[in-house]
Order: sequence, then C-alpha cells, then structure tokens
Amino acid sequence: MILLLAIIALFAPRLALVLVWVLSPIVNQAFGTLFVPLLGFIF
Repeated sequence: MILLLAIIALFAPRLALVLVWVLSPIVNQAFGTLFVPLLGFIF
C-alpha cells in the first residue's frame, strides 16, 4: 500500500503538468518551444 502511494506521489506532478499543458495556454506562454517542457516532463 505504501509503495502504491509512493508511485502516485511520483507521477502526480507530471500528470498535473500534462493536464495544464493540454487544457490551458499557460505553458505555451511560459516557454517558446516544446523542447524545455518536454525535458522537464521526462527528467
């Protein structure tokens, strides 16, 4: 059970970033290209 919570805690910020990226233009205004946010998502 604790391992499941740890996995959710690791992926929740990435999921939130993807949702913000898809549903609003905030990320596009902050970054000029797709490269920097994609690196942040991967690492």
